[in-house]
Amino acid sequence: LTDNKIVGLNAWYEKSKKGDGLAWDAPVEGLEIVDSYTLKISLTKPDYNFSYVLAHPAMGIVAREVVEKYPNDVQSHPIGSSAYYLKEWTRGQKIVLEKNPNWRGGTWDFKPSGKDPYDDVIVKAMEGKPLASIDRVEFYIIEEAQTRWLAFKNKQLDVLNMPESFIKQALPGGKLAPDLAAEGIRVQRLLDAEYTYTYFQGNDPVWGGYEPYKIALRRAVAMAINREEEIDVIRKGNAVRAEFLVPPGVAGHKADFASNIVARPGSPTIRTVTTSCSCSTARTLANRITVATRARRTTNCTNNPRYCPTARNATKSISKCRSSLRPTRLGRWA
Repeated sequence: LTDNKIVGLNAWYEKSKKGDGLAWDAPVEGLEIVDSYTLKISLTKPDYNFSYVLAHPAMGIVAREVVEKYPNDVQSHPIGSSAYYLKEWTRGQKIVLEKNPNWRGGTWDFKPSGKDPYDDVIVKAMEGKPLASIDRVEFYIIEEAQTRWLAFKNKQLDVLNMPESFIKQALPGGKLAPDLAAEGIRVQRLLDAEYTYTYFQGNDPVWGGYEPYKIALRRAVAMAINREEEIDVIRKGNAVRAEFLVPPGVAGHKADFASNIVARPGSPTIRTVTTSCSCSTARTLANRITVATRARRTTNCTNNPRYCPTARNATKSISKCRSSLRPTRLGRWA
């Protein structure tokens, strides 16, 4: 995340490796403590993505005394200056946050994003009110999608990130179901970036190799997957097509970008495709879409089912940056 980005940090790390451990007390030229609330970071060169780097969980500033006291379990003892503190944590079950009585406070003063019509409603309702109006927030870790859905339906949860398997039930035709709307439930869609990588066997006589036509072949196959069908069948219409490597909302995204693969003279025609498979329901559906898509572009498409005997028509999903997930959040709030 920070390799060659911060002045002096790489030199500090290389010097520390020659000693008995990281030299926490040694100064780093590019890191300066201005006051108790300000850290000044000097970069080796302009980096317009660095603000996103700082937003990464691994970049959080932690209290030194906590690191020294719990060197192997720092994540279980978070210390910060935010509006809430960790009151209770039952691993794998429940997390409770309570309002921090020592928090500096603040006033709600945000502008609508222009991306969600409901932002105008929120801004009008919250403008001028103190931040952290909720005294206690409870998170429940529920692995099973059906259990989460039933807990929300039974009013045991106030907010739910909608499980994909229940999208059609909650949002028939893309609109909130009448019974949920009657309860005052509101749906909010958020764009969440997602990458799905392509894997090819590097030493395979067809897929492998770094000749220009081999590279073009892998790109063409990865891009040939029917993304509209994947979005409709696998994501239940709850995704948007990705058109660029950098996802929307991240610096560098180009909304009008489109890639075109041009066939080169001498490129081979694939007659048979043999891959492995996985057994999950969603993955099997994705695999079948992959096979069907390829079958429309090849003479024969053969699947090797030895890894999953029950999925005879499935193949390991081969895809790359096909779509961005659109998580749907249901909630009972004003």
